[in-house]
Amino acid sequence: RLSNKKEEFRFKRFNVAGHLNADSSDINLNSDALTLAYRTNVPVDSLLPRMQEKFTDYFRAATAFHPAPGQYMDLAVTLPNSDWLTGLVVPGLHRVTLKKFAGHYDSDADELKLDIDIPELNFDSVEVTDLAVNVNAKGNSLSAKVEVQRVTYDSLSIDGLSLTSRSKPGALESTLRVQKGDDPPSYQVPVRTTQEGHGTTLHVVPEGLVLDKEEWTADPRNLLRFAAAGGVQAEHFDLHSKVQHVQMV
Repeated sequence: RLSNKKEEFRFKRFNVAGHLNADSSDINLNSDALTLAYRTNVPVDSLLPRMQEKFTDYFRAATAFHPAPGQYMDLAVTLPNSDWLTGLVVPGLHRVTLKKFAGHYDSDADELKLDIDIPELNFDSVEVTDLAVNVNAKGNSLSAKVEVQRVTYDSLSIDGLSLTSRSKPGALESTLRVQKGDDPPSYQVPVRTTQEGHGTTLHVVPEGLVLDKEEWTADPRNLLRFAAAGGVQAEHFDLHSKVQHVQMV
């Protein structure tokens, strides 16, 4: 039973089995409101650092990440009833539906997959419709996409928001896009991100740049340098359309 001063939720069925150790975990939760199947032999304290190290590797020209042999992870979550979350466990969460949440990792194949499908999410003053996250990584190849059919905040709304990323040798190429249905994109920002030394660089690709439904272009030498210790340095960062101009110095 879950309760606070205003609300209460009773599980009709709630069964948990498994173990949680420093170097392996196997958890199976089965209830009428939540199911969780999670098994891995990746040590808990190394999971996040290894994920960060692997992700950073997509920005480098030379591979520095080497997967440990024999490691795996499988995760599956369903949410048949979200009433225990809304207003009880997560204050401010008014509504959520989950269609799919699944992850898989195999170090021997150097493969990672993640699929999330949330048809409806209402948190505080933000409403999200049809949120989908898909990540497929194998070796040095990464393909990822985040799509949202609609985001609403108070009286403001955005339709057709998406972010796609694909790894290239030594870089990660991404495109942020706002496009409603078959209409031309109202915003489209292609960028190329690389790792240099102890920092990260971002380059706006001049071709295909669209801001507020207008075609823009950029100085082909434009670059933003983000230092690991903080701070941003702009080089030739000059964006312009036929009538507008943005420069960062």
